[in-house]
Amino acid sequence: MQRFQKKGMLDSPILKEAHDSITPQERAAFELNYGISERIYQILQEKGMSKRDLAKLTGKKESEVSRWFSFGHNFTCKTIAMIQVSLGEPIIEIAVVSTKSGTPKE
Repeated sequence: MQRFQKKGMLDSPILKEAHDSITPQERAAFELNYGISERIYQILQEKGMSKRDLAKLTGKKESEVSRWFSFGHNFTCKTIAMIQVSLGEPIIEIAVVSTKSGTPKE
């Protein structure tokens, strides 16, 4: 949520109150979904592609792809996998943690 504070989006008392009332779980879920859509957008930019191109690649309607970039969209693992395969780029990476040491495996 620091991104929004930097942009001055929490200057409104109403937005600040809404921000302060969400739970840590809700905040974490929002940050994950926002990060995923940011990553997809980054890949599109790097490849010189549009949302329309992504819709064609995934076989989805343009309106559905647009929803992926809206606030509050909840990505499923299946959708992330489909986008990742379609773009040929990783969207998210999972750290595998050793159960013995609690540190990431290499």
